[in-house]
Amino acid sequence: MEVGSYSSVPQDDSQNSQDGIYISRPKSRHFIQTFLLPFFTLCIGLFSGMLINEHWRRDFKSYGSYETGFNTESILPPNLIELEQKKFSGNVKFLSNGTEVLILDPLEPVYVGNPHPDIDLAWDKLLKGRYFSLSEEEAKKVWGPGYKVYMDRAEGGFTGGFDVFHSLHCLNQIRKALYPDYYLPTVFHGIEHTHITMLKYGNYNTIVIQRKS
Repeated sequence: MEVGSYSSVPQDDSQNSQDGIYISRPKSRHFIQTFLLPFFTLCIGLFSGMLINEHWRRDFKSYGSYETGFNTESILPPNLIELEQKKFSGNVKFLSNGTEVLILDPLEPVYVGNPHPDIDLAWDKLLKGRYFSLSEEEAKKVWGPGYKVYMDRAEGGFTGGFDVFHSLHCLNQIRKALYPDYYLPTVFHGIEHTHITMLKYGNYNTIVIQRKS
């Protein structure tokens, strides 16, 4: 019987087989590629994210926020600014016959509808006292170096009002314009101001659109 030739099998992973097929990577390189590289990549990603976030916060810090007040609201002390989560009514609902109805909270004042003294009274209460006096120091802080051009020539000193009430006033003027037979005509800039306000403070809440087939 002819005896075949044999060769020894490598016992160390770091050795290569004689036929060149079995090649094992060094353990140190395997550890680096499997554990160290992902770890350092994660650290670099986290550090980069922190830098980007800090850069963003620094750039936009001067504008302020809803929580602390915006720079244009500097006349208000920060301790007077509070956030409140509130659900508003006034959604539109379509009945089975296609009729559109407005859902209002019966506990809240009514601001829409055909002209009525109660609606006018609700608007008057909402807009009452929307103007207030500012000291010269406050006027300079709010309107900058050219603040003197805003001096109230009729009452003296400086008079201002918050933009939210100005926007509501413009909306009320638009409402009245829908009923020219009931309200006296008035010259107003309500449409343009409301348009600008909606662009400034618009959000991306998704509303429902229902169509009849």
